[in-house]
Amino acid sequence: MDLNATQRLKPWKSFSNSRVWWWRFVGGALAMIAIAFAGSLWTLYMLSATSGGAALREKLGINNINGINIQSTRTDKIIVEESSAVIEANKKVGPAVVSILSTAQGPINPFTGQASTQQSSGTGFIITTDGLIATNKHVVKGGQSFTVTTAEGKTFDGKVVATDPTNDLALMKVDARGLPVADLGDSDRVEVGQYVIAIGNALGEFQNTVTLGVISAENRTVSAGDGSGNSEMLDGLLQTDAAINPGNSGGPLLNLAGQVIGMNTAVTGNAQGIGFALPINDLKRDLESYNKTGKILQSYIGARVQSITK
Repeated sequence: MDLNATQRLKPWKSFSNSRVWWWRFVGGALAMIAIAFAGSLWTLYMLSATSGGAALREKLGINNINGINIQSTRTDKIIVEESSAVIEANKKVGPAVVSILSTAQGPINPFTGQASTQQSSGTGFIITTDGLIATNKHVVKGGQSFTVTTAEGKTFDGKVVATDPTNDLALMKVDARGLPVADLGDSDRVEVGQYVIAIGNALGEFQNTVTLGVISAENRTVSAGDGSGNSEMLDGLLQTDAAINPGNSGGPLLNLAGQVIGMNTAVTGNAQGIGFALPINDLKRDLESYNKTGKILQSYIGARVQSITK
């Protein structure tokens, strides 16, 4: 009887020991699950919220966490920021950009005895509130009268007040007050690859056309023709792939901060995406001379070489 009782008790005793072991097993498993879950959360945080996570995501090939495409989201953010910068830059400088219509008397028609009228269009930008305007010299060359139209559609008679004897720069004046002005930047701080914005009177009829590109190179030298067989060597130019069309000459080339870093001046005739702009610091030097003397003066060193024999 005692043996039978013992035998009956064994299952009970055995069951009791298994139950303790089972709870210990369950507790340990839950602890391990909790630790693993916490580790997963920490890993997700590291992948999504830290700078080191970007490199780790790239190494692991992970771009999607919790259904959110991180790479796409950040790319979209960059695109939006760049687009907003272009919009703001145009809002800042666009009102100071003007179109310039140059009119000149052409040759006399031998049949009618009347002179023909020749017109050409270009661009400029206002640099003082009382109507001083910067443009290319070739825009006003040969013109006898000039009509300046602002972004608001107001028109003024323009007068050329100074030209650079050695560069494709000119200053015009209109009789006005309280005009918006362009912010002149520093072309010495321009870097190859940075985004730039060109604004101009494209083809002489699409006023304030905005195009976007990058600085392709610096310190270029080109021979620029004016269409009449004359050409001029220009050096120190900024090269850009922003679209520059006939009529854009004299317009501003901006950085994304809305500062003028160059003046759109020339394009290549046999290629696309190759345009050139005069550095704005050239214009700033001309302005300094004009403000002091009323003219644009260029300093130079003259020397004569003579052989000396003993």
